[in-house]
Amino acid sequence: MAKAPVKSEYAWSDSKMACVATYKILEGDKFMNEFEDSDIPFEKASDVEMSSLFYWPQTTGNDALLKLAASQAAKKFWYLLIKNYTVLKEEAAKESYKMLDDVEAVFASKDATLKKLAEVVDKSLKFPNE
Repeated sequence: MAKAPVKSEYAWSDSKMACVATYKILEGDKFMNEFEDSDIPFEKASDVEMSSLFYWPQTTGNDALLKLAASQAAKKFWYLLIKNYTVLKEEAAKESYKMLDDVEAVFASKDATLKKLAEVVDKSLKFPNE
């Protein structure tokens, strides 16, 4: 019997830097430019699926191509996140590559949302004033 997906209690909010950073990095023209804020305002972005973003290959079901696209997008996202936001690890002992693996898994999941990505970021990193 298939398990039902686990519902997350994480709330998308403009008071959470992980949500704001996720949105700004994915939307920003000088960042990843994966969508336009006029099409997807912050308030409605939480349920946007990763598979609807530009990096997601729409013309093939090739798993290797999806994995490569997701890996490249996740690495760019992670780089921009670290470079543009002063952050610390939530768990000092957790290795950065393991946090990147968690982010990569979200980028590779067809049903994952921006809210899920922000949740993973929030569990991995501390932002200023947290």
